[in-house]
Amino acid sequence: MQLLQSTRDSNAIDIDKIKEKATYIAKSMSRIPSEEEAVKIKKVVDESERLVVTYIGTYLPKIACFQFYYILRTIGFKISIATPEEVAYYIAPYTGVWSGQISTLIFADKPSSMIIRVTDSVKLSGNKVALISATSLPPLIASKVEDVRLVTLDNNLQLPVFATIAAATIALKPSTSNGVSNRLKRVIEEAKTIGEVAAEVVEKYSTKIVRVLRQVETVIIAYSPTLYPAVELISEMNLKNYRRNLVLVPLSQATQLVEENWIETSSQLLLVHTGVEDDIVREVKFKASMHNISVEQIRINTDPLTAQLYFTIAVLALTGVR
Repeated sequence: MQLLQSTRDSNAIDIDKIKEKATYIAKSMSRIPSEEEAVKIKKVVDESERLVVTYIGTYLPKIACFQFYYILRTIGFKISIATPEEVAYYIAPYTGVWSGQISTLIFADKPSSMIIRVTDSVKLSGNKVALISATSLPPLIASKVEDVRLVTLDNNLQLPVFATIAAATIALKPSTSNGVSNRLKRVIEEAKTIGEVAAEVVEKYSTKIVRVLRQVETVIIAYSPTLYPAVELISEMNLKNYRRNLVLVPLSQATQLVEENWIETSSQLLLVHTGVEDDIVREVKFKASMHNISVEQIRINTDPLTAQLYFTIAVLALTGVR
């Protein structure tokens, strides 16, 4: 009996450790600059007919990009996401063939020569650049971006929340409908206060990820589009802690994979989604049951525009948790 108890304790998930880390991460995220910093970004966007957002660094700049992108999409703004290489070599040099102002917004979490390449390429095309950096820039890079709208944050954890607040602030125009305006105001308030509630909210998401990765060798994660960069974080955490066979696929493809027997019955299908995809999830679960495929799900019970913030915290809180 004592041996069984010892084994059970050794396999227990350290919930307190996860909540402690989640609290620290969420509070660090929410310590953002004043709203005046968001105004710098607003000026660039307001002067643009199109906007390209790009990311330099690791996962957090990419998460910030997706936050900015999906929020501005709610008001129909012409916005796209591209890698820095695509912006520097394939987009900016050819913007002259398009009409109107096409500005570029960069999210970066470390100094990089790619910042110079992107800004130079965009400026040569006669367009404007804004840079949100999670660290102070060294003199060489700073001298090259003197005429760029620059916002400097304290750390890379602040990037996703700043992107959320900045984008929602920009989207709040006099012409925005009341329904959308009210939603954007809620998004801003939720992002600002995420440090107060995140730990309690994300605990169940974190523990579900750990349980799934402990159970089987192969995990297929089908994800909502708005959650993609945060789901990518699981790959990094998996390599460090579990080394499972991990496959990431869009949620929209999950039913086809099940029907065409691409998923073995020994694998685990994990659905990571928001409430707006409930109909797709029901279909996937029904088809999976017909093929004897085990399904787990993580449903982020928040606005889809803030769901990625919570899921990012949930995954980051698992650092070092096995």
